[in-house]
Amino acid sequence: MSNIALSTSVSLCEDTTEQYELANLLAQAGYTATNSQVLALYVQNAAGNYVVAPADSYLTKIDADTVQLDLSKLPNYNGSLPIRILATDAAGALITLDVAVTADPVNDAPEGADNAATIDEGASYVFSAADFGFVDSVEGDAFAGVVISTVPAGGQLQLSGATVSAGDEISPADLAAGNLVFVPDSGFTGPANFSFQVRDDGGVDLECGGSDLDLTPNTFIITVDPVYASLGDRVWNDT
Repeated sequence: MSNIALSTSVSLCEDTTEQYELANLLAQAGYTATNSQVLALYVQNAAGNYVVAPADSYLTKIDADTVQLDLSKLPNYNGSLPIRILATDAAGALITLDVAVTADPVNDAPEGADNAATIDEGASYVFSAADFGFVDSVEGDAFAGVVISTVPAGGQLQLSGATVSAGDEISPADLAAGNLVFVPDSGFTGPANFSFQVRDDGGVDLECGGSDLDLTPNTFIITVDPVYASLGDRVWNDT
């Protein structure tokens, strides 16, 4: 019986599952096998040593000639993930196949937060980046902008004096400069709502996909309070 040491590599997207035929992996490594069979599977421990893959591992044996990588068992992991397959074939060879697995990153969507503000009738509201509650808890990407999903009734969102339409994206620079403003209609009081989605700067990988835009729009409610004027013992609504 001959001992053969081989190596190859595979890549897959984080949080995904792929199955691999042992014969194909061996062929990638330059070895043509007949009736190849998996004998044992190994993963690396924290110290970098190979240990037998436990039953609940991300690396499992599906049948005699098929192994599976299930990266959903390593949520959000990306990077290097070496594995080892001990196998045999019809020629009686004992094959040690080292596979350099690369888990490619997927940009997880950021999250915004619902918010609210109150202004007096006739006043306007200037937005800042903090108003939209941006958080990217997985990758820690930076805030890249906010998309206005729907616009409010009872007033207008204005960017540097121009009316904002649904689908327009506001940059961090414009928010920092105070360029995004809600201007209520003359005489309007009550709540004015609009929805938005925050974006991060992680981009979208063409192969693995992901999202740099919050998938669930949030709501901002601006309440315009009426202003009352008084003269002596008379009080009236100043509209």
